Amino acid sequence: ALAERTVSEAVAEAERIRTDVNEHAQRVRTEASDAIAEAEQSASRTRADAREDANRIRSDAATQADTLITEARSEAERLTTETAAETDRLRTETLAEAERVTTEAADEAERVRAEAGARAEQLVS
Repeated sequence: ALAERTVSEAVAEAERIRTDVNEHAQRVRTEASDAIAEAEQSASRTRADAREDANRIRSDAATQADTLITEARSEAERLTTETAAETDRLRTETLAEAERVTTEAADEAERVRAEAGARAEQLVS
């Protein structure tokens, strides 16, 4: 009877241990499953955040490029306008100088002609 009770207690103890092990294994499986689900959610959030960041960076880069292009066009227009104004100014100055030189040359030619005429008259007389 004592041996039967000891065997019975041993079987009951083994059953409790088996139950404890099964419960522990189930808890570990549940925790692992929860951890995997959490990791997948975290990875999904990270991918979504990365896509959002990439889109924002792309958009910012496009905006900056547009701004730089606009600034470059404005600068090119400003330089073109300045160059045209400077060209007009130089053309006007050049024409004025050419007219001055032409007038001086004509005056000098007239003076030389007058002197030559006066000398010719002196020689004739």
